[in-house]
Amino acid sequence: MGASRNHFGEVRESLMQRRGALQDQLAQTQDPAQQASLQDQLALVEAGYAQNTRQEREVQCAALAMRMGVGSLATMNQSLQRSSTSLQTKTERFNTLHDQLLEQQAGPSGPRQNAPATRRAMEGVQREIEQERSALVRGLRAEARVFRDNSGPQAAEARRFIESQIAEIEGLNFSDPAQSRASVERLNAIQAELLPVITAQSSIWRGISPQEGRMLRDLDQNVDAYVADYAQAREASARLEARVELAENLPDFAYNPLNLRDVSAARETRTPGSTGLSGVDANRIINETYNALDQQFSRFLGDPPTANWMSFGKYASREAGTQIQNLEAALEALETFKQVDFSTGNDERAVGALIEVMTSDRMMEQAVRMAFEVGEDVDIRAFLTTALLGPPGSSVVPGVVAGVDFADRMIGALGGLREAMVTVNTRIYENIARPYDVFMQAESRGEDGLAALRAAGYDGPHGGQTFTTEQMRDPQGFVISAFEKYKEPSIRSDQARILEREDPVGNRERIDALMAEREALIHEANLLIGMQEQLTILQAPDIFGDPMVSLLLGAMSGTMSLTDANGRHELLPGSSPSTANWADFETRMGLRQVPAGTAGAIEARMPNPHFSQGCAHIGRRVYFGSFY
Repeated sequence: MGASRNHFGEVRESLMQRRGALQDQLAQTQDPAQQASLQDQLALVEAGYAQNTRQEREVQCAALAMRMGVGSLATMNQSLQRSSTSLQTKTERFNTLHDQLLEQQAGPSGPRQNAPATRRAMEGVQREIEQERSALVRGLRAEARVFRDNSGPQAAEARRFIESQIAEIEGLNFSDPAQSRASVERLNAIQAELLPVITAQSSIWRGISPQEGRMLRDLDQNVDAYVADYAQAREASARLEARVELAENLPDFAYNPLNLRDVSAARETRTPGSTGLSGVDANRIINETYNALDQQFSRFLGDPPTANWMSFGKYASREAGTQIQNLEAALEALETFKQVDFSTGNDERAVGALIEVMTSDRMMEQAVRMAFEVGEDVDIRAFLTTALLGPPGSSVVPGVVAGVDFADRMIGALGGLREAMVTVNTRIYENIARPYDVFMQAESRGEDGLAALRAAGYDGPHGGQTFTTEQMRDPQGFVISAFEKYKEPSIRSDQARILEREDPVGNRERIDALMAEREALIHEANLLIGMQEQLTILQAPDIFGDPMVSLLLGAMSGTMSLTDANGRHELLPGSSPSTANWADFETRMGLRQVPAGTAGAIEARMPNPHFSQGCAHIGRRVYFGSFY
């Protein structure tokens, strides 16, 4: 094009010089014949000049048209490249949302909680893709019109080729990949026929230039790249949508709120013939509540079923109930025996009933140990019969006098134990059943169970407070810390359920890791509730911190057990009052002192100054249920 411009300029300059020379000659001659000849020559020069100017203009117009065509093709290629880059960014966004759906966001949240926001974000990205595709098609069509307006009849194949490329993008369908593939395949077949023709035409400047031919081939490659990126974005979107649907279809947690009944009246001292709430009555209420809470909380934690504190608590409370029942029956029998009516038959029946109650589950041994503060074994049946009724053949009165004296001692010991056990059983229920209920009510309503607990007063730790009070329900923060951990296992269960449905084989390693994390979290939460129960409630000055209760419990060492779903378990097996005391917190819980900052340690305020600020679980199984 530059050579053409130079050529026309040289011709124009030459013609202008010739015209000037002829005009000078014409001005100088007077000969009519010469004048006529010069005028004819001037006319030829003028005609040549006009033709040169016209040809130059035509070349300039052709150059402009070619520049416009090349410009439109360049703009189309640039638009396609930018759109492909944007699609790649959208694909990355889909993939990020896909991963984030299973992850915890701000606060404890998982797939179930993240699904609504993820769906909104996903649909927003989908809209952006379609909006950008529509804008791309409009822009391509505008540039195609520019190319059409600046190309001649011989560029018809090139125009058809461009239209097919635009139609390929316009025919893409995000929600119907099969339709998209069919459209792309049909248009690619057309393009495969046109491209060789265009290449041949451009090589000989037939309708399009070689540069335009190259740019049309680039256009074909860029459209193919855009279609491939669009397909990848669609696949990422479909993968994300499938995961969102799995999260949305996770079963909702439904909680049936419980009526937590007041059992404080059971702590009142009972006398023969009392009609108020007994320790046995209160224990029955507690056991039913624990069982209902355990069943519903197990559903909250998800699959597989894993024991939470309530799973242990209901067995421990049941054991307590058995002992409370035996204690109350024994106290009733002892009170009956004390009513002296010199009736040997009544006395024998009372003693027989007492023996039947107190020889069950080593209770008599515990009672005698407490009554006499001894550790040696005795023949309980022989001792009780002789002590209460006297030796065979003796008179009734001495036996009754001795029996009444012994009965008073037994009533004192057993009554103290009964009061301690009922106090323990009811206080634990009052402090620990409530947060389970509060937490599950909030979660089932779609609210934050942790916020509900804090509003209900479980918002420790608080200053230097060690033990619970009615006003300070979570003084060391064990309850709120436990439920922070309890909230996460259901998330792990949801995460694993989704991965299992997506690819049970390929995701196995990650699923197993999630299940291990879940089990560890539940265990840690159980231990924290155990700390609340065993330290902030049981170790209080009026329960295990009471010297008399501690003395009685020490006398019982080696005689206590707990029975759960796995069978009977001896508590401090092989111990004696001289080697272990169930009232001692470290002994009972299997904890040891560790330096502050030890990994896995639980920071705790202890009632005695010699205890460390950190306690760590030493790895043996712990049953949470105080001394019963």
